[in-house]
Amino acid sequence: MSESEKKEKLDVRHTFFIGLAFFTTGISWSMYNTQVNVTLFQYLGLYALVGAWMAMDNIIGVILQPLLGSISDNTRTKFGRRIPYLIVGIPLAAVFFVLISTVNPLTDPMWLLLLWMFFFNISMASYRSQAVALMPDFVKPANRSKGNAIINFMGGIGAVMAYVFNLVLVPISLFVAFLVVAIIMIISLVIV
Repeated sequence: MSESEKKEKLDVRHTFFIGLAFFTTGISWSMYNTQVNVTLFQYLGLYALVGAWMAMDNIIGVILQPLLGSISDNTRTKFGRRIPYLIVGIPLAAVFFVLISTVNPLTDPMWLLLLWMFFFNISMASYRSQAVALMPDFVKPANRSKGNAIINFMGGIGAVMAYVFNLVLVPISLFVAFLVVAIIMIISLVIV
């Protein structure tokens, strides 16, 4: 193998660690999308209304993700361009994620659930673009398609884990399931 080929080889381990940022979006959104709609239905009783509220993350994402992605392109810190957004966004998202699971439709007002949903969606949108853009910052252009495959694989692993937690942990406690996901998000941030 020539010296130039060695330089072009993808560092899979490093890319895997970078992928943990996107992994946090896969695990949390999958749990959110399978469980929050159940709680909303207990308040609203109509799937059409549930769907309208569940679309809030898409509306927030369409507005915030490009804006914050553009801002992060011009960010210069000792932690780099993307990491500061992860350092703020992931812990905030984890906190609001857990707070969502504390809302009881039998005793708490619906506005409380909507408030935690709103702040969770803002927090997620504040770092999703940066989680995706992190890989191209560290991977050479010749290896970006492989790097992108690893990043998407990590998001898929997060989704699969969330679905397993839905089967195993949610029957025990919604709070426990959401707390486990939040802890995994924080651990992932520390590793990234």
